[in-house]
Amino acid sequence: GKAASSWLVAAETDPHDPNILWIRSWGAGLVRFDKRSHTFSNKVLTTGTPPNISNIVWSLTPWDTTHCLVGIDSELHTYDTRTNTFGEPLEMDQTKFNSTAFVGYTDHEGQLWFGTSRGLCVVPARSNKFELWPTSVTGISDASDGGYWGTTVYQNRRLFHFDVHGNTLEERPLPDADRLQYETFNLVHLRNGRLWLATTKGLLVFDRSTHTFTWKKLNGLDERYNGRPGLFNMIEQADRNVWFAAPTLGVMRYDPLTDSTTVILDPT
Repeated sequence: GKAASSWLVAAETDPHDPNILWIRSWGAGLVRFDKRSHTFSNKVLTTGTPPNISNIVWSLTPWDTTHCLVGIDSELHTYDTRTNTFGEPLEMDQTKFNSTAFVGYTDHEGQLWFGTSRGLCVVPARSNKFELWPTSVTGISDASDGGYWGTTVYQNRRLFHFDVHGNTLEERPLPDADRLQYETFNLVHLRNGRLWLATTKGLLVFDRSTHTFTWKKLNGLDERYNGRPGLFNMIEQADRNVWFAAPTLGVMRYDPLTDSTTVILDPT
């Protein structure tokens, strides 16, 4: 069907129904997969438009027991998971959001943060009010000091560290990022203290003790990728295994004990 043949970027389990997966897609809108019936369904925001420029779901963030916030195209919408319908776009300062919500993040206090093309936004629980800091953000991860890490894309590509008030504490340009034009769409602060960045040119590692970046080769993959496949999404489990979503390789698992990576689900 339409949903199954589109570019599926990342999946998340419904927090209230473990049999349902919500999948972010490139062109097919928000995709719902029912594990019981093995069926796909999808909801789009606009119809009759090319899939490479519309119905792109950048972020999917739980909001309350029956709604999530969906960053789709250049708007941020509520989505009712019971009726499978989009609500009206959220507003910011009495105007439409009008910004790409690259990433949504819920911190330990339940505060919602959104990294957008216009800046860093905060959404108080069950409120339509935003606050905006002029820092474009495409990835957010916890920092060990109670603050956060973030990344930017498209221009002046960099990694920065900010506090709970949105103040930038540290900023580092990504190595050769503007020249090579690679993008970072996800980052994770690992349990070992290292910061991993999933980029379109491979896995980038930041060591805060030396303030240096290094490219990490993912061993065990097809030689044509030279250990550096493009990466879109990444998550670390409690056993310290790291899972990746790669456009060309599908779902992969990295085992830190063997320093090897295995393709679990080929995209074909």
